[in-house]
Amino acid sequence: VHHGSEGLCTRLGSILEMEVLNQGLAGTLVNPRMVVPLEKAIDCVLLGYGTNDWSLREDRSEFIEDVDELFSRLRTLYPHQPIVLLTPLYRADHDRIQPLGSFEEIGTILGEAASRYENVTVLDGVSLSLRDQFDDGFLHPNSRFIEHLARQVADRFPSGSGSLS
Repeated sequence: VHHGSEGLCTRLGSILEMEVLNQGLAGTLVNPRMVVPLEKAIDCVLLGYGTNDWSLREDRSEFIEDVDELFSRLRTLYPHQPIVLLTPLYRADHDRIQPLGSFEEIGTILGEAASRYENVTVLDGVSLSLRDQFDDGFLHPNSRFIEHLARQVADRFPSGSGSLS
């Protein structure tokens, strides 16, 4: 994505007609300490983690602990808001085995942690992905991919959500 207006949160906000606060940082790993109270009330939380963890982390048990703590902190701070978890998107090098395991295992770990909490929707990023629409040929989605993904996520978004963080 070359412009902020082409990003997932911007497009999703436009489709769902809601305010979006994007706190995502490029290259971010699951870090429960980044979950802090916001001054503004929010109606929904959208998470998209895992691909960077799979590429960069080496300690599987630490990853699992961080994922569990992430959901625990989110539920403590936002006990009634729906959480939407988008598991990692397809990437061309998905068949490698990393220290955390296979690429598919990352989605499983995230999904299992999410399943322990109420009001969490898990969206399978791989199944929502366009496998031939990348700016760099293997990892970073192009604008067509993002537009497709935004529509797929919007179609599965919890009804009644008014703003997104």
